[in-house]
Amino acid sequence: MEKLYSIKKFAELASKHPNSVRNAILRGELQAVRVGRSIRIPESALQDWLKPYLPGAYGVWAKSGIQRPLIPAKTEGRAFDGR
Repeated sequence: MEKLYSIKKFAELASKHPNSVRNAILRGELQAVRVGRSIRIPESALQDWLKPYLPGAYGVWAKSGIQRPLIPAKTEGRAFDGR
């Protein structure tokens, strides 16, 4: 059976604010399950969610020695106006 984390514990492990985790669940970016009245996040979701931020996540960037961009993979191709 896979380990399940509370939102608070997941946020701590991911170095995110709990509200950021809740918003990611609502947007469908993060898999979560309801256990009774509480929401739990599987350990595999932690690995999947952090994958774009891990070293080597951008194969070309990692091979070239260039630092990878700070923008997560899910925002690529969207306009960014600096706000």
